[in-house]
Formats: sequence, C-alpha cells, structure tokens
Amino acid sequence: MDIDYLLIILPSIIFLGVFGLILIIWHGNFRSKKEKINLNTDDSLTKPPSKEPTSRLEPTLTQSDPEETPNHGHSATQYDIDNYIILQLMAPLQRPFQGYELIQTLTSVGFHYGKMNIFHFYADPLNKKDLLFSLASAIEPGTFDLDNIGEIVCPGLCLFMSIHQVKSVTTAFDLMWDTIQTVAQDLGGVLCDKQLQPINDLNAYYNQAINRLETHRENETTGVY
Repeated sequence: MDIDYLLIILPSIIFLGVFGLILIIWHGNFRSKKEKINLNTDDSLTKPPSKEPTSRLEPTLTQSDPEETPNHGHSATQYDIDNYIILQLMAPLQRPFQGYELIQTLTSVGFHYGKMNIFHFYADPLNKKDLLFSLASAIEPGTFDLDNIGEIVCPGLCLFMSIHQVKSVTTAFDLMWDTIQTVAQDLGGVLCDKQLQPINDLNAYYNQAINRLETHRENETTGVY
C-alpha cells in the first residue's frame, strides 16, 4: 500500500475511533442516569404516605401547677378512678359546643379561665382560691383558645375533680354535679362517665357516687382500705 495513502486515511481512522469511543461512554452514562431517575421515581410512588395524628375523645392535660394538678405526667383519664371523679358532657353529633355560646355558659355557671388554658371552679371565686374542680375540652390537648373564641369547636367537655384536694369531697361533688347539669341544660348533650358511657339513670349514678365517696372518706379517717 502507498505510504502517502496511509498518511491520508490514518488520521481519519483515528478520529472515527475516538469519536465512537466518546459515543459509547456518553450512552453508558445517559443510560445509568435514566435508570437512577426511574428508580427514585418508583420509590416515591411506592412509599406509603405518612399518617397524620388524629384526635381522640379523652382529655390529655399536662402538669402545670402542683397545687392544681396531680404529681404525675399523665393524662386525666390515666389516673386511678379512686383519686379522681370524672364526668364528660358530649355534644350532639351534628351540633358541637362552640364559640361564644360555650364560653358564656361556662362563665355564667361560675367557671374561671386560667392555668393550663382551661376552666376552673373555686370555692373562693373572688380570690380564685380553694380549687374544687376543673373543665377541659374532651379532645386533646384539652385547652381553649380564648384569643380565637369564634373558632372554638368542641365535641365534648371533661369535668374532673381530685378527691384529695378538696376539704369536703361530698359537698364538692354536689356542686360539681349541679354545675354540669346546668351546663347540659344550656348547651344540650349527653352526660357520660369516665369511659364515655352515657349515664342513663342520673339519680342512680349520683347515689352510687355519693356512697363511694362517703365510704372512701370513712376509710381515710379510720385508716382502713
């Protein structure tokens, strides 16, 4: 073969070889990136959506003041039934307690808005001393935002009293019982026990509660449990 001919076509052959090698490398990188993108897309499609927390019909009050709350970091429904009296007033399903009507009713029966952003009932309301019982929303976190009264929508109310923090538990329970009856008359709803079971026979429930409280008081006096 003529040397001059080789000198002419050899650069062309080298150029075509280098160009072909570049195409092979580029194609490989492009395919790798495409597969990676598809893999990420598949992962995002198959990843289960995160679950949003839901509210539940039980109060969750956190400790704020040792004089007004128990010395435990639990919700009110987790305390021993012997230590707390708990009543719940559940609103009609189609008509939750809300806004100004709710707040007006609570204040008219003697509740005072205060610590933990809930309502409290005092034996001495003028000085807000001698706490008898408190009232919270029946769903967590149990608080009321009075800065936005018009936005308050409450499916239920939780009324609770510590039997160890009142001077006369039977007298306090009488007042607590009368108060929730008045609230129920104004707002409607169904009165329930701690487990959200409707109290169908109010008189029977009241008498049983009084008997338990009197027995507990006698046991504390005599030291017999």
